[in-house]
Amino acid sequence: MKTKSLGTIAVLLSSLSIVACSPSQKDPPFAGVMNRQDIDVSTVKLDAADPLAMMGVDQAWKRSSGKMPDGSRVIVAVVGTGIDYTIPDLRESLWVNANEIGNAAADNLDNDDNGYPDDVFGFDFFSGDSLPYDWYGHDTFTASVIAATGRANSKVRGAAPNASIMIARYLGPDGRGNGFDADSALTYAIQNNAKVIYFNWPQGGFRPTRDGDPTPLIVEDIKIAGKKNILVVVPAGNSSNQEVPAFLQQISKLDNVLIVGGTTADGRISKRSNFGKKFVSAAAPVEGAKGFFPGGVVSSELTTTSVAAAYAAGAAALYAAMPGLGSAAKIKEAMLKGTMPGRGGEPLDVLSEGIISVSSLKP
Repeated sequence: MKTKSLGTIAVLLSSLSIVACSPSQKDPPFAGVMNRQDIDVSTVKLDAADPLAMMGVDQAWKRSSGKMPDGSRVIVAVVGTGIDYTIPDLRESLWVNANEIGNAAADNLDNDDNGYPDDVFGFDFFSGDSLPYDWYGHDTFTASVIAATGRANSKVRGAAPNASIMIARYLGPDGRGNGFDADSALTYAIQNNAKVIYFNWPQGGFRPTRDGDPTPLIVEDIKIAGKKNILVVVPAGNSSNQEVPAFLQQISKLDNVLIVGGTTADGRISKRSNFGKKFVSAAAPVEGAKGFFPGGVVSSELTTTSVAAAYAAGAAALYAAMPGLGSAAKIKEAMLKGTMPGRGGEPLDVLSEGIISVSSLKP
């Protein structure tokens, strides 16, 4: 889902002069050596009030941090507004398309013949280029929650700091986009072996355009992801059940889909969050998260179910790195079982009846 409003992000980022930019605004170049180093999470100390600590992530880090036993990293595709890839702690967490980078990076050629020239760390389906920069601000924040390394700025750290982020942008500088571009972005993530997909969808769902209704394509993409053992993590939405798009209702029963509602700091369902055991899989915090906005601005201003879904996507990456959890259905099952109760021990109105916790992470 989107942020509080475009106005909120505009205020936060006005000093950076990157708000409400046109699609033709020049994306910043990607700079830096793609030489990924592991984050030693055994030395990380989390504040007790940090949502990561509340979810038991520091306990889970004793067993998993997003890196597979064979040395590969769990790939989390962030499908949404793009990411500010110039921020050091996000830049070094990026997935690398090794078949494209080599000695032929940025040569304007499609070296790996996948249809997307120079897609070294993802692709921009909104603008049609290989620099999926975030001109809106939303998914720079959610990517921070998922996998920021915390090496340059320890105030911002993702749930799975040794996972990798693949960027698939389809939403524009106003947070809006074309559902058919979303179809292309999801297909890209599936074809390039993402293990977890965080999917940011527009408020109200995907409405028909003159080109037709993209909703069936979105639903089919998510079903295909299931056949590839890819878990798709989706925000539940922020309309207090007043506006539940058809596509969310259609995917809510799929084994590879985790729809995540939001909870307050005291363990209640957020007033804006959608809810219901027939619709929402589990819950995660939406308050107290620290993330980056473009330009490296650190903030806690985003408090929508997108944050909850980002925490869940990071937690899913921790599970995905564990031996014996090769399928999306198994990861989802483990996450639904591994929960903690809400305020006062009361069950929450979501399928799992609790808040996602990875403190006792195990296959």
